[in-house]
Amino acid sequence: MSETVRKAKHGQPIFTQAAYLFGYNSSSFINNQNLISAWVMDGVCDISRKLYSINPRDAEQFTRVRKFTSNPISIDGIMITNVIRDTGNTYYNEAKSVTNDYRIAKRIHPGVAARLQDPTSLHFRSKYNPVYYFEGQIEEEQTGNRNELILQVLPTPSEASDVKITYIPYTRRGSSDGFTWNKLNPTQHAFIEYFPDEMIYMVAKYIAIRMLEAKIQELTLVEEDIELATELRKSHLILKQEYEAYFPKPQKQEQEEEQPQRRAR
Repeated sequence: MSETVRKAKHGQPIFTQAAYLFGYNSSSFINNQNLISAWVMDGVCDISRKLYSINPRDAEQFTRVRKFTSNPISIDGIMITNVIRDTGNTYYNEAKSVTNDYRIAKRIHPGVAARLQDPTSLHFRSKYNPVYYFEGQIEEEQTGNRNELILQVLPTPSEASDVKITYIPYTRRGSSDGFTWNKLNPTQHAFIEYFPDEMIYMVAKYIAIRMLEAKIQELTLVEEDIELATELRKSHLILKQEYEAYFPKPQKQEQEEEQPQRRAR
């Protein structure tokens, strides 16, 4: 593979795009569906996290919304972007349609949960200011299933007052046509559920990088083909630089409102 990295063709199966970028015999990978599928999910998660950190407004491209009516809530995801709870009340919106009154839930530390449920406490949180917390987790640390997020919402949700959670899922289905979704098969599927079609090539690039890393390690430790390993390292460096260049470093937002000036006395 030359130092000018190839461009994969859109619409082709994900693995076909990755193998083209890999630029080497990919037969040793094609039979390992579990490994390739794991790399697809890791790539999707890595891209989603990075783009979310740059601009949280882009989260809707990668997120799924689910409704829950009881605690605890278990989600197969890597990050929660929003939690809202229905108060059980309704109101008329600008279009004069009846709308459920959902309130944004604030994340809290599990250690204060008991006080927030005590009606006699100054810290009591009603249905108008709900909260949520992760069970035994800090940030998105995993328990049991390495991608499982378990949380509690207070006040406890019910059929009359449900909770809607927006999150970035880990496990996703694949599709060959963008309409029919099945268990992900990177050798057949060209589309990924809850992921923009125009970014599939970035997932293919991520997989190609992982394939190169695996092949370089094999050539170095097993086959001892240092010359070929050196050539593949050049390709790996170029692909990785292209991949990282897709994610510009977030700039500090300028303060929108100027500080009020004091009146001269």
